[in-house]
Amino acid sequence: MKKLRLLAGLYAALAAMTGCVVEVNFEPIGGDVTVQGNWTINGGVADATSCGAAGIQTVRLQVCEFVDGDCYTATNLQAACSAGALNTGPLLLADTYALRWQAILTDGTVSNGAWETVTAPAASTITTSVNFETAGPAEDTLAGTWTVGGAPADATSCASAGIMNVRLAFYTDDQGVNLFRQTTFPCSDGGFDSRTGMGPTLPDGMYYSEWQALDASGAVIAASELPLLELDTSAVTHANLAPVDFPAGEPMLTINVRYEIPGTGTDGTCAEAGVSNNRYIFDLFTAAGAAVSLDPDITTCVNQVELPGLPAGSYNLEIAAESADGSIKWGTGAMAASSCGGISYDGGRVEFDCFVDITP
Repeated sequence: MKKLRLLAGLYAALAAMTGCVVEVNFEPIGGDVTVQGNWTINGGVADATSCGAAGIQTVRLQVCEFVDGDCYTATNLQAACSAGALNTGPLLLADTYALRWQAILTDGTVSNGAWETVTAPAASTITTSVNFETAGPAEDTLAGTWTVGGAPADATSCASAGIMNVRLAFYTDDQGVNLFRQTTFPCSDGGFDSRTGMGPTLPDGMYYSEWQALDASGAVIAASELPLLELDTSAVTHANLAPVDFPAGEPMLTINVRYEIPGTGTDGTCAEAGVSNNRYIFDLFTAAGAAVSLDPDITTCVNQVELPGLPAGSYNLEIAAESADGSIKWGTGAMAASSCGGISYDGGRVEFDCFVDITP
């Protein structure tokens, strides 16, 4: 069992450099979680006609450790576009995943759907869907780019700002009331151009565009100011939107904690593992061994902790917990089966997973 998963590290950096998702060393298979997925084309049924017109041959679902991280896919996570749906049956281990749909075009290129995160308990079913938008032959094509804090939008900058997806919405008024059409992209794409055949298009007319930055929950954390910028497509066949720069996020170390569920070999939340608040200990130390003051102290079982304002550096986390009757104990540290040491924090927005095992 992996004890500590770095959510903004080597794999994300490699993905940013190569422009693709690394697909190695992550195989969350052998569990009882089912995936049911379906897709549409331009809001309509995916069949031989619509898929052929869109140039989409295959639809694939990536199951990833985290956004822009190490991903897994297999033949039972993809299907011919015209199938419109897939059902894996029991496949995945219970865990939290980042999901992304991909359209594989007839020329072999890949178009990515937006990210979504899901937490799948044991014996559950993940239900997910996507709509692929393709450039309409009778509509005007568009292109746009975005940056984060003045830097290129990639796996690292997007994660540091807490931005998972970017949504582009078009309204028929400059106050953003009457929505005409909207499209969502993975933040790390950094831009789009619907002349490639995939992406939003608009018929001739007058519109007002709004860019939105979305976090992992889908909440809007940054958006264009009102009144919205005007876009007139009446006299053009292609329009380049004004570039947008999203603000960099507040520096934050986020630690996600999962506990071994007795008798299963899998990890879950406090409630799923049966961890009580009795004698719960959560202590953070610098690499030199100095205790980090937490305000307030953490004395009850937690699944996630957000720590703003920490200096950049290396940290070690020690957790001790037990069940309500004291018969089962969890812990980290040198004497425990698991460890959450070696947390490397660069001073930005970084997220770690700490897995706490049952101690003998």
